Amino acid sequence: MLAKPPSVKILMKEILNPDSKCDKNFDNMFELISIFGEGGGSYLIEAKSNKTVPSLGIVVNQSVAIKLCKGDILDIVGCNEYVKEANIMRKTTLLNANGICYNFPIYYMYGKCCMFYRKGQFNNIENNVKTRLSPVCDLPYDSIMYNLYGTKELLVPDLLIHYANDDMDKHQKLKNMYGKTCLNEIKSMFQLDNFKVLGKKWDSQSNSKIYEFIVGDSDVNCGNYIIMSKIEGLSLDKLGLGYSFGSDLVFEMMYSNACLIKYYGFVLGDRHDDNVIIANPVVPRIYKLGSYYLYFNTRTMYYSIDLQAVTDKKFNNIKDLITVGPNHINNEMKKIIDTLSQSNYTLNQFMTEIIPVVYKNYQITHDQVIKILLEDPRIRVAEYK
Repeated sequence: MLAKPPSVKILMKEILNPDSKCDKNFDNMFELISIFGEGGGSYLIEAKSNKTVPSLGIVVNQSVAIKLCKGDILDIVGCNEYVKEANIMRKTTLLNANGICYNFPIYYMYGKCCMFYRKGQFNNIENNVKTRLSPVCDLPYDSIMYNLYGTKELLVPDLLIHYANDDMDKHQKLKNMYGKTCLNEIKSMFQLDNFKVLGKKWDSQSNSKIYEFIVGDSDVNCGNYIIMSKIEGLSLDKLGLGYSFGSDLVFEMMYSNACLIKYYGFVLGDRHDDNVIIANPVVPRIYKLGSYYLYFNTRTMYYSIDLQAVTDKKFNNIKDLITVGPNHINNEMKKIIDTLSQSNYTLNQFMTEIIPVVYKNYQITHDQVIKILLEDPRIRVAEYK
């Protein structure tokens, strides 16, 4: 299934605030599957769409990725900063919608939502744990907070939250540990939505990860999120330092950066290897550079996936388009880059006159393009225009 972007009309509008309609419609639109990734300030959640939404480009049963803000790390101010990333992603998705560049995830929606509980359910949760639970519920406390400040902040072990949501009534050992009164109170307090997602991420042997997640999310009045297309592939950090780009990946990296500079005057600021995905393309790729066409029918495709920060950039030479470490560029390509960096070209000259010559082995004719598109109408030509 090829992901489609929202309409240009939707994407043209600057995002100012999170969409609050998700509070009513989110569960109807998406089924959460699992937490498949975690960064310093966010969780990545895989979800499946429950229905087709033509204006957003979403089709039923499509897999999407939800980037959910970590409230315990970024607090409410940091989570609200997600609007900047949503707007950057909206701009790169405009390149997709206009048939210019497909090397970024597709932006679908920015919102603020309780995905794992009802809004207001966990207001003042830490105080409620301290005052509502019976003294017989002998909970552990946060040893770090105690060592730093001498305060005993209670924690709810994941075992108890699993009990509250997994119907573990028959576990006599659990009753012996905490007592029937405590377990009944825990069950009444910690009924969670989409628990299978949290339970899969943190099993019953974890300390208090689920509780800490809930506290952080409730502190920001439910987390800000961005919904985007899910890219199937491996990040460069998982592929390893020695992973070397083929000619196709070098081109797609340069092409996507050239489009960012040409249309927006920036490149992405965070260049760590975990922010580049090498994906398995569903169909071949065709690029139009001036009067030339380049055809790539390879098993790899380049994606930039983290769009939190950008760096203003003007084009001086080819090295402005290289945004991965030199360890990922082979010696032959390094020599070409070094040679081309010594000449003065405008960006348009470089992309429409020089690159097609460098990639002459990938050139095809206009008639060949027509034939390929007739044979596989899923292919979309990316045109540098």
